Amino acid sequence: MTTISTLNIDETKPVDGSPTTQSVRDNFSEIKTQLDNAATDIGNKYISVESYGAVGDGVTDDTASIQAAIDYAETLILSPISSPIVRLGAKKYAVTNLTIDSASLVGASMFSTHIIYIGAAAGTVITSTSEKKSRFENIWFKEGLPGVWIDGSAHLWDFGNQINNVYFGLASISNIKLGDIVNCYFNNLRFSASPIIVDILQSSSASVNRIFSIDGWTVDYGFAPATEAIVRVDMTGDASLTISLRDSRTESTLAMVNSNPAIVKITDTVGPNAISNNGITLVMEEMGIQVDSTYSPVLLYQDTTQTSVASTIILTDVLMNGLTAIAGGNWSSQWPVPEPDSFPFHAKHYVAGKELGGRASYLGYSARVEHRLNIGSLAIATASSVPTTGTWIAGDRVYNTTPSVDGNNMVLNHWICTVSGTPGTWVAQYISTVSPAT
Repeated sequence: MTTISTLNIDETKPVDGSPTTQSVRDNFSEIKTQLDNAATDIGNKYISVESYGAVGDGVTDDTASIQAAIDYAETLILSPISSPIVRLGAKKYAVTNLTIDSASLVGASMFSTHIIYIGAAAGTVITSTSEKKSRFENIWFKEGLPGVWIDGSAHLWDFGNQINNVYFGLASISNIKLGDIVNCYFNNLRFSASPIIVDILQSSSASVNRIFSIDGWTVDYGFAPATEAIVRVDMTGDASLTISLRDSRTESTLAMVNSNPAIVKITDTVGPNAISNNGITLVMEEMGIQVDSTYSPVLLYQDTTQTSVASTIILTDVLMNGLTAIAGGNWSSQWPVPEPDSFPFHAKHYVAGKELGGRASYLGYSARVEHRLNIGSLAIATASSVPTTGTWIAGDRVYNTTPSVDGNNMVLNHWICTVSGTPGTWVAQYISTVSPAT
């Protein structure tokens, strides 16, 4: 609750009725206004930083005022895992470092609420200290050059920890640092192209798969240092991880560093560790990525310090320009370099001329197996010849992309797998071009 000690009243002025001093009535009017504001804040389950003296002019240091609002909000527990929202207005707030345990920081909109960093070089703007379901929404981390905008590497990130509708300006290290991922879903994010866009420290050992997802994101271009990875994961534990990136794009050609650049990069600063369960699964849907090919960037890179494990890449409606391989590092042997005409490629799926909405799973990539659509446990793929790589099961079909009529008026339509294996046993299926006699 707001107390008299927090009210912005000048108690040094005399109230002797002289024309140059503030009257008692005006003093009480000001007190009433501030108490009414505080009551409104609590009733609406949010705390306004202006009630704690924040100015929001982009110049005045508002760190102490915003931190006071955060600290007070965290005393008003709404549930065991959440606190009221600390509200930022449509203003520019200059800050050094803020620490958040359980409160949520929410602005008016992504483009009207600005955070301006005025701290030391390579500093951290917001330190998130626990997994008590904090949310960061409707904010533009706009100016200054911190090392990290939000550092939550000290705790788990689960369903309640959210970053939505946020624009991250340039950072010298990474835009976001996260700790162990359990089930983490972010939405509608925009990034300036910092060295690492999202940096994850995944140290957990678990028997279940973990999920990290960003739905709707953009990486800006043209005013940033070169990028090493859009998502980098330091896999010091052995839990498997699914990384889902959807509905996203780079605005133009993204400059990449001369140090094993990748869209997603898996490292291990402790290892080597064997990742359990299904290993790494990368899901990309409805994306357009364009990168500078100078330093041979790849889609998925596994550092050579990490024990090589199985990986799955699922691409749906993905356009990629500038990548020179599907994978690099320890995964190079699992995912051979495609033929020169395979990049750029547009992953869409067609059967009999009709586009399907399924996913194309590149499992042990071969340039000859162009598309693979899983329906239940069976796969339908297209290729110009019978599969010679990959694991297949009986009933899988591969349709011929270069059909022609032979001397017997027959066309090789598809191959069907009759015995499961790598690559299994395949039988050619023909159709006749001659109508049957009537």
